[in-house]
Amino acid sequence: MTASAPNYGGSISGRPRDAAAELVDLARRIDCGRPPSAEVELLSVVIPCYNESEGLAELHRRVTAVCRDVVGNAYELILVNDGSRDASWDEMVELAHLDARLVCIDLSRNHGHQVALTAGLTIA
Repeated sequence: MTASAPNYGGSISGRPRDAAAELVDLARRIDCGRPPSAEVELLSVVIPCYNESEGLAELHRRVTAVCRDVVGNAYELILVNDGSRDASWDEMVELAHLDARLVCIDLSRNHGHQVALTAGLTIA
């Protein structure tokens, strides 16, 4: 257990659980085709989102293009819905069904971008 992260018991990949791990457990997660093996090295891009429904498709298009240019298909894009009140989650689900490299996490309420980022990094 580290001094900076409270331990809530249990573990994720052998690491002590922290608040972000608890949030990931409680959050809805859409993962439509993430590579099954943890041995594959991936570039993981984590993006916290709050009321971003109108820009998510363009964000996905641009980040995907850059990732493909840099690492080919060895990437995953993790979008964390940080309690949005618009249609962000619905848009994320729709995009996840079209792109196997997209993982979406839906937090139960707005926790702030730092916690949302940490939640995404926890599963990266």
